Amino acid sequence: MGEMISTRVAYGQALEEFGSNENVYVFDADLKSCTMTKYFAEKYPERFYNVGIAEANMVDIGAGFAACGATALVHTFAIFASGRVYDQVRNNVAYPGLNVKVVGSHAAGLTVGEDGATHQCVEDISLMRTIPGMTVIVPCDAHETREAARAILETAGPCYLRTGRGASGTAQAVWADAGADCHMCKKSHRAKKISETERGKDIVYKRKICSGCGFRKRFRQGCSGCRF
Repeated sequence: MGEMISTRVAYGQALEEFGSNENVYVFDADLKSCTMTKYFAEKYPERFYNVGIAEANMVDIGAGFAACGATALVHTFAIFASGRVYDQVRNNVAYPGLNVKVVGSHAAGLTVGEDGATHQCVEDISLMRTIPGMTVIVPCDAHETREAARAILETAGPCYLRTGRGASGTAQAVWADAGADCHMCKKSHRAKKISETERGKDIVYKRKICSGCGFRKRFRQGCSGCRF
């Protein structure tokens, strides 16, 4: 495992790196030092808005910006991003298919013990996955978080991205040939294999990434029946 870094820090740094597009606007519910939007705020203050402790209003403001053609990213703790604002996300973002990215920090189940039971979110993924048209991403480490940040900025439509508070190691990647066609894009491409330890579990997985379309398939290590 490589450098120990939390996915929330990796996200904040990636948002600063990829946020140069003047069409990108970032909103936070008075938590920029926790969600790590502070990196973006320091570099692009003219496109950063601290809405205060008003999460529902924040999502609606983001939806308004997106309705005018912007890419809006709204940030708060995952327990609020999926629970307190569920109605706004469902009806005002996902239903019209607006380009709003909801980023829930301090998630990953019980790993935020320091923040207490009210902030330990285990239901955010299930809630967001039930919303039609919502893309849900849960990166495992800093490397995946950086790529996930880039992906949501490049992907049209509503997305939910989960980040965590605790620092974790980064997976080491090697290159290998894909043994079969990717069943998503139906082409043979070179694939990237990654071995990783999933956050909160002691299960080692291998991941293949199609270099043609980016589709990822994960399977338990040692499973001979799984392939691209």
